[in-house]
Amino acid sequence: MTKNRRYEAHYDAINDARIAQASRSAQQPLTLPRQAYGPTPFEWAPPRRQPTVWVWVHWREGPATKIAAVAAAWNDRVVIVEWEQTGGRRSVVVWRTAVSHRVERTRARPHTRALTLRAGAGTTSGVSGQGERQKGTIANPGSGSGSGSGSGLGTNITRGGGSSI
Repeated sequence: MTKNRRYEAHYDAINDARIAQASRSAQQPLTLPRQAYGPTPFEWAPPRRQPTVWVWVHWREGPATKIAAVAAAWNDRVVIVEWEQTGGRRSVVVWRTAVSHRVERTRARPHTRALTLRAGAGTTSGVSGQGERQKGTIANPGSGSGSGSGSGLGTNITRGGGSSI
């Protein structure tokens, strides 16, 4: 099939306008001016060993957002952070207080022991209907040997092998 030359210029103009609007509306991060850097020189991290951080970035249009980034350089006042974004790598200078260390979690912590449920081992505080939380046990209200009108069925969750959570 061939193009319809009658409408080609019209649709090309519409596409050009959409592209121009998208480039104008792309969020641009705000960076601090050079006067904010202070007299202390930057300490640059090697490219493969840049620390991962969370950073609050201010945008020209819109509110500040917290994003995952890496710290490329820092001094006693400011941090240069970098992150990947649609369209390439972004870099911005922010105040040091806008940055916090990010812990990478590679996998969930495995449970090595199965959970077991023991009935009748609950404790109460001696007041009718109020349960007591002890380290390692979860007690149900009104259970165990406390005074009052409890049901007598206590529930504690413990790990296999008798150790309490």
